[in-house]
Amino acid sequence: MDGAIVWAEDAEEQSAGADNGVAEMQMHGVIDYWTSKEYDDMITAILGYLACYSGGIVEYSYTSVMYEDELKLIHHSFDFRLS
Repeated sequence: MDGAIVWAEDAEEQSAGADNGVAEMQMHGVIDYWTSKEYDDMITAILGYLACYSGGIVEYSYTSVMYEDELKLIHHSFDFRLS
């Protein structure tokens, strides 16, 4: 296995309502990436996309990297907020 990526929105934050609806909403999410490679180019690609994305990402962070013994894979995790 070269890599697997999972993306999830996990919380709505700081929403602003108007006219009986939502005028502005912030969404928090997580990107998890598992790979068998110690130096995987996909990490640079994910960080580059998050840094360049102009569709409303408020902030992002590379939150963790750990080795998963059971899976025999390296697990990278990123947090992001969209507005």
